[in-house]
Amino acid sequence: TIDAEGELRVLDTYLKSIDSFFIGAFDSDRLIGTLDGGPAKTYRRYRHRMEIGMAVQKDYWDNGIGSKLVENALYFAKRLGYEQVNLSVFADNERAVHVYEKLGFKVDGRVIDGFKDLDGTYHDELHMSKEIVWG
Repeated sequence: TIDAEGELRVLDTYLKSIDSFFIGAFDSDRLIGTLDGGPAKTYRRYRHRMEIGMAVQKDYWDNGIGSKLVENALYFAKRLGYEQVNLSVFADNERAVHVYEKLGFKVDGRVIDGFKDLDGTYHDELHMSKEIVWG
């Protein structure tokens, strides 16, 4: 729902950020997946936590792209000094939940009807997190 000019503004914000990032996965020159990460909230008490969000085009599911995006996000989270990575995912998105669990994320909680589609369909939302191991 964002136009090209708006998208450029968003990307420019990431380019100027010292605590956030945006990763793209490509098939030749076609963007097939994205992952962004940044502070969970701006309050000091939350600054140790990074929030990530990911999307991979359906035609490219089951090719390890999501895993690679998350692995890179964990690398950047550690480099940026974060101690924990958080995310939200549709509870019925078994593929995504599997990817996150495979990479060490744990379910912290569930929000009943936490997501609502444009057509009015609800989905439960899982909150997941992973501690960043230092050393």
